[in-house]
Amino acid sequence: MDKDNLNEGIIALIGAGNGGLALLKVLLKIPGIKIKYVCDINPYAVGVLYAKNYNIEYVADYKQIIKDKEISLIFEATGDQGFFNSLSNEKSPNISLIGASGSMIIYHLLDSYNEINRNLNEYKINLEKKIIERDRKSVV
Repeated sequence: MDKDNLNEGIIALIGAGNGGLALLKVLLKIPGIKIKYVCDINPYAVGVLYAKNYNIEYVADYKQIIKDKEISLIFEATGDQGFFNSLSNEKSPNISLIGASGSMIIYHLLDSYNEINRNLNEYKINLEKKIIERDRKSVV
């Protein structure tokens, strides 16, 4: 899936425990990505509660997700290999599926990317302050 397709695609997250929550937080920081569903058997899972703050629809039954023709990518964060295998067999071939291990790798990559961006912004702000200070001193 190339960058343009990802930006046009709609994502679902299945598994909203601590791992799903961490992935959700990172995904929400990416411009152009729309997360349509968060799914978990526990309606009070931390990721479900967090998703409500962003108007992301909660569903308890993953079959609603795989029937939705808008969904192009599912992140499966349950860690249950049997569930992953069932989901892989049941989903449409038009839906890409990333399992828990792949989701964890993507989480770490995106988290690192976000950390680098935070650091670059901090350096930029500090540099701008130094330039302003230097300009003030040169005017006096």
